[in-house]
Amino acid sequence: TKPRIMNHSVPAKTEAKSKALKAKKAVLKGVHSHRKKKVRTSPTFRRPKTLRLRRQPKYPRKSAPRRNKLDHYAIIKFPLTTESAMKKIEDNNTLVFIVDVKANKHQIKHAVKKLYDIDVAKVNTLIRPDGEKKAYVRLAPDYDALDVANKVSLYSAVDFLKPYQSCACDVNFIFALNVCDAFKGTTDAKQCRYRCDDSVDEHCVINILFYFICRLASSKQQSKRLVE
Repeated sequence: TKPRIMNHSVPAKTEAKSKALKAKKAVLKGVHSHRKKKVRTSPTFRRPKTLRLRRQPKYPRKSAPRRNKLDHYAIIKFPLTTESAMKKIEDNNTLVFIVDVKANKHQIKHAVKKLYDIDVAKVNTLIRPDGEKKAYVRLAPDYDALDVANKVSLYSAVDFLKPYQSCACDVNFIFALNVCDAFKGTTDAKQCRYRCDDSVDEHCVINILFYFICRLASSKQQSKRLVE
């Protein structure tokens, strides 16, 4: 008979002990794993969105990159200066622009931020019957739409003095118009609007001019006292 070869790598007692521990564990916990089932509340399910890497081409398919035609200059066409737009500026702290019809609200917001360096709280858009897109840009609370409109020369004293040219003395009116045009964008047009009415005369024009000159030299409260 062949001699019996003994395996001395693992002692017999240690092997028996490990088997006994495994049997004990199986008896206590069971051989089947107690995995918690996922609760499903809908009969439909969708596959997970797996990682999709971007293309890394070996060479460009076009020799020159395509120019972005819808930049911030193309998005904002021009500001509206209608009566309703002016009321929005004064009452709702909102600027009104005509924008590109393909521009969305995020693009309009970034374009206004880049062009005028102002923070935007909200943008509402609509398509006019003539096909143009109108954007109502509501400014952040720490920005005044009237000051921004004056700064970007959206409207100034000239816009309010022109309708009253027939009521005023020619020399005084031309002088007032020239001075106000020189200071365009630095005047408080809202105050001028409240001080002008249908019965305006040359004295009113001179008072308006005096108010605007004082507005440049002092604060709003001081200017109101000087005009009054």
